[in-house]
Amino acid sequence: MKRYPVVLLLSVIAAVLLSPPDEALPAEKFPVKPITALVGFPPGGSTDLIARALEGVVKKYLGQPVVVLNKTGGVGTIAVTELVKARADGYTVCVCPVGPLTTQPHLADLPYTEKDYLPVIHIAKFVGVLSVRADAPWKAVQEFLAHIRAQPGTVKISHAGVGTVNHLGMEELKMVAKLDVTLVPSGGGGPAVVSMLGGHVEASVHNTNEIISQVEAGKARVLGVFDEKRNPRLPNVPTFKELGYDVQVPNFYIIAVPKGTPPGIIKTLHDGFKTGMADPAFVAAAEKLVFDLEYLGAEDASRKLAQAFAKNGELIRKLGLPKRK
Repeated sequence: MKRYPVVLLLSVIAAVLLSPPDEALPAEKFPVKPITALVGFPPGGSTDLIARALEGVVKKYLGQPVVVLNKTGGVGTIAVTELVKARADGYTVCVCPVGPLTTQPHLADLPYTEKDYLPVIHIAKFVGVLSVRADAPWKAVQEFLAHIRAQPGTVKISHAGVGTVNHLGMEELKMVAKLDVTLVPSGGGGPAVVSMLGGHVEASVHNTNEIISQVEAGKARVLGVFDEKRNPRLPNVPTFKELGYDVQVPNFYIIAVPKGTPPGIIKTLHDGFKTGMADPAFVAAAEKLVFDLEYLGAEDASRKLAQAFAKNGELIRKLGLPKRK
């Protein structure tokens, strides 16, 4: 039997013991395989569409494909649950709208908290709007609010569902503008618009992308915008802030990773997605889908999430919305 010097054996043992595990590989070795992008909503929805638009361009910037995986259910919370359970190695990300992160935790007992994930990048936002049929008698939002005050308790406004961000925005407007109006959940932004167009309700609150085609077809009119400034697609429509009601709906999209993901890997992902956001193909897709692209880095995205989480939680408590078990 061949004998090895003790010093050599000790050197080999030390090298094995001190070598880093696979997940601690330096960021320059990431990624070496495809990345899974979890989406908490069905194919064809807004979240799925923007994720797949990114999927189509990011490979050339990250060097590996990003593969969308739909994990639907729980108003988007199933996908976030899958995310926080995944290995913190950068190979699982989630394209998340604001709802599962900042409203649903206040409305249900969930297996995650806001401390279980890390934002990588803020990629886009939707702007909430209040719309009526094009043949409605109200040409301006002030006229519609005056009508509500003249008919307390009789006017109905549709929305996507209890606890959705646009529902909360309309509830906040009710409070600050002292409106007595009935809000009707419709099972989604699209159905809320259909309810309004069908004359079942007088108005609807929803995202810009859910109404813009109806506006262009002459079937709907947008009266007010829930944002800090006017939407370029609707330059003649005032914000509620302009009218003295500082009500804004924080409805945005981030890409997140599990807590504990190494900073170097987060930076690699951030840089790849940020470059992908500027790709002409993605910009064109976002324009077609009526997404408002808006870049924020990880720190600014974290700050925006924290603000939305606190605001939505406070509003939900004021409204007394029950928490699901």
